[in-house]
Amino acid sequence: MKVTLQKFVLLPALLLLGTSLFAQTKLGFKIGMQSAGVTSNIPFNGHNLLKSLNSPQAGLVAEFGLGEHFALQPELNYTSRGFKIKEGISLDVVKIPIDLGTTIETKVNYINLPLLAKYKFGNGLLKGYVMAGPEVGYAVNGSFKTKARVIVEFTLVDEPINLDKLGAQRFDAGAVLGAGMAFHTGKGDFFVDARYSRSFTDLVEVPVISVPVKNKGFQFNIGYLINLSGS
Repeated sequence: MKVTLQKFVLLPALLLLGTSLFAQTKLGFKIGMQSAGVTSNIPFNGHNLLKSLNSPQAGLVAEFGLGEHFALQPELNYTSRGFKIKEGISLDVVKIPIDLGTTIETKVNYINLPLLAKYKFGNGLLKGYVMAGPEVGYAVNGSFKTKARVIVEFTLVDEPINLDKLGAQRFDAGAVLGAGMAFHTGKGDFFVDARYSRSFTDLVEVPVISVPVKNKGFQFNIGYLINLSGS
């Protein structure tokens, strides 16, 4: 009788929870830019040799409402991380400035899955939010590119990176912290947000340098979430 009573109470509760989550479920997409870098600081001529690398990113987003202010936001993103080394000089030739230099880019492409806890505030059509949570990723592939600059920039080498041969860590674990604004329009919400991500996992033995490094980056995203309840 006790087991029957538990089932009798649990089943309606699960149905109620599922109905509530579906009523507050939103699905959508986002695109953005990321300024990715690494935590290692290798000084050269008084400044850090490793520079941030800018790259586009895109992803699918879901939001599961947990009341008026709270939500869980899992995502499936495709993004690039890495760094670049850029050095150059400027020469005056018959009073005409000529820019000479080289750029070395190391880029690794990831499939990332963040799970963000989201707190929303404000009333009306415009709302703000903050979010934070863990993120795991898998390195799909990478590339190594060198460029020369003589007035204009052109590519010298563009080769894929064999991550397994280099002993690079494919799995990445870290955390994300961000804030944004959402504007209700039509059957969903248009949103913009900014985020900071930081890895806890070392990416070892990358080209040019062979020191432990961790990924980090700033992101700016825009996207749209459709309310599945139709309201």
